[in-house]
Amino acid sequence: KRPLQLSDRSPTSLAPPWGLGAYQSLCAQERMSSSAEEVASAHLKVVVSEARPGDHVDEAHSGGGGGKGAARCTQRRMLIVCVVSAVLMMVACVTITVAYMVKPEGKDEVIVHVAGHDISDDDVHNLFTHMQAGEDNITLQVVDDASGVQHSFRLQVNAFNPNVTHSSNGTAKSVLLINEETGGFQFGNTSIQALVCDSDGTREANCTLETSLPRSLQLDDNTADVIKHGITYGVVGAVVIVCIAACTPAVLSAAPAIMGAAGCFPARAAVQTMSGWRAIKSLSIGTMLMTSQGYSPVFLSGHNDFHAVTTMVQFTTASNHTLTVTPDHYLPLSGGLHRSAGGISMGDELLVQVGSDFVPSMITSIGLVEEQGLFNPYTTSGDLVVDGILASCHSSWFLEGVLPEERIVPAYQAIMTPLSMLYGVLPDWFARFATEFADDPRPLSEAGFLHIAKVAFLTLYKR
Repeated sequence: KRPLQLSDRSPTSLAPPWGLGAYQSLCAQERMSSSAEEVASAHLKVVVSEARPGDHVDEAHSGGGGGKGAARCTQRRMLIVCVVSAVLMMVACVTITVAYMVKPEGKDEVIVHVAGHDISDDDVHNLFTHMQAGEDNITLQVVDDASGVQHSFRLQVNAFNPNVTHSSNGTAKSVLLINEETGGFQFGNTSIQALVCDSDGTREANCTLETSLPRSLQLDDNTADVIKHGITYGVVGAVVIVCIAACTPAVLSAAPAIMGAAGCFPARAAVQTMSGWRAIKSLSIGTMLMTSQGYSPVFLSGHNDFHAVTTMVQFTTASNHTLTVTPDHYLPLSGGLHRSAGGISMGDELLVQVGSDFVPSMITSIGLVEEQGLFNPYTTSGDLVVDGILASCHSSWFLEGVLPEERIVPAYQAIMTPLSMLYGVLPDWFARFATEFADDPRPLSEAGFLHIAKVAFLTLYKR
C-alpha cells in the first residue's frame, strides 16, 4: 500500500491564504516606492535649502509623497479585511445556525429502557410505531435502568410488517431480526440476533433481546410464520444496528454502549508542534500542529475540560503506537474513509506517522481505559497527529443517523471551513473567543448557539 504523503511545506514556507501573498508583495513594492519617494523628498529639501533666491524648484516633487504608499496599502488592507470578515461571518453564522437549529424530519431519537435482556414493552411499541410510519433510519437512545448509563446506536430498517399470524389459542410472538446477514449484532463475545415480544397484533409484551433465533425459525424460511407447540413466531421485520460509539460488554450485556462525553482526547495525549511534542492540554489558539497537510494552526477548541474522568477506547497497532480517544470521535482508516472509534474493529488499519509519511498499521488490540481530561483542538486542515497516529478533529454532532458514516466527516469539515477561513483574517478574535471559554468544561456543542453567538460578538472588538 502506498503511504499517504505529507505536504513538504516547511513552517517558513507556509503561504498566506486566499492570495494575500501577491497582495503583500504589492504592498512591499508600494513601501519600497514610498521609501524612494522619501529619499527623493529629503534630497529635494536639501536642494531647496541650498537654492539661491530666484531659483525655481518643482514643488510637485518636493515633499508630501513620503508614506503615501504605505497609507494606501493600509487602507486597502483594512477594506479587504472588513469585506472578507463580513462575508465569512455571514457564511459561518448560516452554517452554524443550520447545524444547531435545523433537525431533519423524522430523525428524532427514540428512547428505549432496558434491564439486562429485558426491554420496556411501551418503548418497543413506540419504536414499532416509528417503523410502521415509514422511518427507516432511526437513532436509538438506550437507557440502562440498572446503571443509569445512556447508550446510543443507529438502527437501519430493511423491512417491517407488524401483521403476524396468530395461533388458535391467541398466543403469538413477534420477531424482529437484528443484523441477519452477519449472524447478529456482535457485542463482545455475545451475538444479539433478535428482539422477541409476545404480541396480540396491537401491543407488544414481555420483550427481550435474544442471543439465538427460535429453533422453529432456524428450520424454516425466516420470512414465513411457523407454528410450533401452539405458538406462532412471526417475523415482523429486519433491522441493521450500527454503533455510534463503542459497544462494550463491560457496560451492558445485551446492548451497545456509549460514554457520555463529546468526542475528545485525554489530557495526556501528545501532539507534534513545530518545537516538539507537547501535551494536548497545553495548546492554545495559533499553535502549529502536524497534520496530513504539514503544519496547520489550531483555530478553535471544541472541548477544554481538565478534570473530567471518562471511559475511552484505546487502540494499539502493529507498529506499537497507542491511541486513546472517546468512542464517538472519528478516525481516518487506511482505505480513505472515516469511522467513529466505537465502530472500529480488530484488523482495521490506522494511519501512523513514519518520518514524513503516513503508513497503514493494523490494530492488534482494542480496550477500554479510564482517562482524565477532555480536549478537542480543531486545525484548519481538519485533522492532527496524536500520539503518532493521524486522527480527525471531528466527532459526533448532528449528522449521525442522517448521512452515511463515510460522508459525515467531509460534511463537518465543509461546515467548519468558513470559520477556519475567518481565522486566517482575524486570528486575534479567535484567541479572545477561546479565552472566554477557557474555564468552561462543556463542549462547544452543548454551550448553545445563542451563547456562542453572544460571546463571539462581545469578543469581536474587545482588546
